[in-house]
Amino acid sequence: MDWRCGRQVRRAASFSTALLLVGCGITSPAPLMVEVALSASEVTEAEPVEVIVTATNRSDVAVDVDSHGCPPVFEVVRAARPGVVGPESVTCIAVALPPTRLEPGEDITFGYEWAGLGLESELLRAGEYRVRGWTRVARGDRVYSDYRSVRVTHD
Repeated sequence: MDWRCGRQVRRAASFSTALLLVGCGITSPAPLMVEVALSASEVTEAEPVEVIVTATNRSDVAVDVDSHGCPPVFEVVRAARPGVVGPESVTCIAVALPPTRLEPGEDITFGYEWAGLGLESELLRAGEYRVRGWTRVARGDRVYSDYRSVRVTHD
């Protein structure tokens, strides 16, 4: 496994061993594989791009994932510098919904329309960006996809 922060903690339970992920995100490969697809390689405010995030359970056991899809389960970073710049922030009451249990081999897909807006709902500067999807293992850490490139342009 590729551990983003390089730590894992194991704790014995009464009849089994549980793996706890502490303080870091996981990039695929992991028991949960996350993929992101974009409908286009260029986005404008007038022509948004569709962002599709799919999480697949690749393990031999059921995995509970947060399935409300709100806030959006993708992030946008500048291609040249680190730091999340989008998508726009949203108020979400769906976070109280129960998780979805994915049996081995099952997947869940989220779809979003993104018009190049940043965290403060402002149109991002024209340029190159990278988008990656994520999902959260219920009551745990985020699992990330690889990045996909996208160009923000202004009409």
